Amino acid sequence: MKKVFNFALYDFANSAFTTIIITFIFSTYFAKQIAPNPVLGQSYWGWAIGITGILVALIGPLLGNFADKKNCTGLFIKLFTIICIILTSFLWFSKPSEKYLLYTLIIVGLANFFYELSLIFYNSILKRISNSNNLG
Repeated sequence: MKKVFNFALYDFANSAFTTIIITFIFSTYFAKQIAPNPVLGQSYWGWAIGITGILVALIGPLLGNFADKKNCTGLFIKLFTIICIILTSFLWFSKPSEKYLLYTLIIVGLANFFYELSLIFYNSILKRISNSNNLG
């Protein structure tokens, strides 16, 4: 039961990243305050998130295979989550100026990259903490 509770807590906690940073609050701040105009801001944001998705799709299977062989799924979840948290905290320095456009895109891209990598290992744990009655 403790494993299921911990899984649920992680699920609840990591939802804040995508909700606040990627989808609603910070993405709007970037598009309206940092980018030259909202249309370009949304375009740049979409490209940054899209590129990280492609990188995760390329690197994720290799890391997943390594984690399965070395039995270090939990280590990767912790490591990638901590890196994501640290990178996200660097967004504090993204001021409303075009001078911070590249800085912000790099930080958001890297934070999202590590967030998405952590989800690979997080999702793989579900089979271990559940039973056949709860899956599907």
